[in-house]
Amino acid sequence: MTISNEIIDLALLSFVLFQLVIFFSFHVFGYKGIHYGIMVDAGSAGTRAHVFSWDSNDKYPHVKPYPDWHKGAVIKSHTPLAKAAADENAIPNIFHGIIEKVSKIIPAEFLPKTKMYIYATAGLRMLSITSQGEIIENTFHYLSENSPFKILRKNVRIMSGAEEAIYGWISVQHLLNRTEPTCGSIDMGGASIQVAFETKEKKNLHRILLNGKAYTIFGTSMLGLGVNQAMKRILHLNKNPCFPSGYITESIEGTGSFEKCQDLIKSIDIIPRDVSNETRSIRNFYGMASFYYTNEFFGLIENSTIDQLISSTVDFCSSNWTYLNKKYNSNPFLKNYCFFGSFQSTFLSDGFGFDFSRSFVVKSGMLNGAELSWAIGAMMKEVNSAKVDPYYIPSYMPIIEMNLFVFLCFVIHYLKLKIKGKNGFLSTRTSKLL
Repeated sequence: MTISNEIIDLALLSFVLFQLVIFFSFHVFGYKGIHYGIMVDAGSAGTRAHVFSWDSNDKYPHVKPYPDWHKGAVIKSHTPLAKAAADENAIPNIFHGIIEKVSKIIPAEFLPKTKMYIYATAGLRMLSITSQGEIIENTFHYLSENSPFKILRKNVRIMSGAEEAIYGWISVQHLLNRTEPTCGSIDMGGASIQVAFETKEKKNLHRILLNGKAYTIFGTSMLGLGVNQAMKRILHLNKNPCFPSGYITESIEGTGSFEKCQDLIKSIDIIPRDVSNETRSIRNFYGMASFYYTNEFFGLIENSTIDQLISSTVDFCSSNWTYLNKKYNSNPFLKNYCFFGSFQSTFLSDGFGFDFSRSFVVKSGMLNGAELSWAIGAMMKEVNSAKVDPYYIPSYMPIIEMNLFVFLCFVIHYLKLKIKGKNGFLSTRTSKLL
């Protein structure tokens, strides 16, 4: 064997080892550094894209709103994804603006590796299986063809109600930055209600591993009991106590009475009895979505009691519609708050068994400066369980240094053999190194 052939053999060996080191470096050490992710809440009343970031060098990556904890980017569309069942333009109308705005928020070099998750909730769960499938497929294809993000088919899907409940619970613990004692979560959306809390019960249980600590969680969802869907159940009554006095349409004449509205709600049996035997003993919940919007509308403190909600609702229901329009500047949802207050107070007292004069639920839209929703909890689940991309590292200097070290070792080894060869010790056995 000539020296020339030896050089070729050693070069090939170095190249193979170089590739092996790269392969194992990525698989063992993974994709380290800052990541970005987009979690889209495809809800029954609209679509919201949340932008998050985290550092995968952390043992338990701390997901946070991006670009700033107190100013997390949330891009909103008032069009619900479920509208795509009847409107073929709904999907592009929703996502065109979201794609455009989010693309300007996340650093450009990260866009191709930023995963976008589309999680649909009760709005789609209420559609037929056929409609659900068509909307999910059409959404996936539109995003694959029109967005710069990493779109995986498995990440465009409909969440179960239990998942939504659990992700809401994770969000509360994460934003409070607490492990003990935990807080329960209640999410009253437009089409469903989700409830989750730590428990010792034996049904509707979920084992959660959050930042290395295990929890047993009760989580359930009540489809059709969100405020908008529940309200549809009382629209059959012409003279309707759940609308302010003086509110008149072709089918409804508001008579404005909290007591009679509450009786109507109870008569159609839409309040679940004893959501769980343990809710009466739990004293710390966070209420999201409609709980927060209604509480804020009435100007109540975050930890308002049921009595305080009832008092505000009684005043509102009995007020004249003309007066209310002037006071609230024709709020487009104004007519709904007599029902919202009546329904929520009844739900908390009859469904949960909460005391009227004590505060058990903090109604919040923000928690420690970040928006409170199930979205950040869902992203935490994805971050802690997702497989790592094996071929992309933002900072690759350590890999270069490792490969350079290996290459130099083989060069030194080759030079030693060459020197020995000049002194008469090198034989054709060198080829056996390969």
